[in-house]
Amino acid sequence: MPTVTKTKQKKRSTVGLNKAGRIEWNDVINLICIRLAEERFHAWLIAQETGLSKGQVYERCKQLGVKLRDARNGIGERSQLVITTYSINTIKPKTEKELRRTIKTPAR
Repeated sequence: MPTVTKTKQKKRSTVGLNKAGRIEWNDVINLICIRLAEERFHAWLIAQETGLSKGQVYERCKQLGVKLRDARNGIGERSQLVITTYSINTIKPKTEKELRRTIKTPAR
């Protein structure tokens, strides 16, 4: 009799999603993701800074029409300034408010 092996499914990340599993565009993680994408950082760097997966980064960019080009790897004075300003661990309320004001999110 053949033995059946159960494979464990990878748990789906819910970072940046609402209770219904849809992207919560007003969530600060998603706003940071888009700002860093607009600055043309690598998807892996954006994922590292926000806690999203690379696939989640690409999907958010695709939905907003942001062309994500892997142009920078986070090295350099300008890059470090942007990373420091928009890090999920160090973002200031004023900066978050500015993000909410300047990033256009899709209508619900």
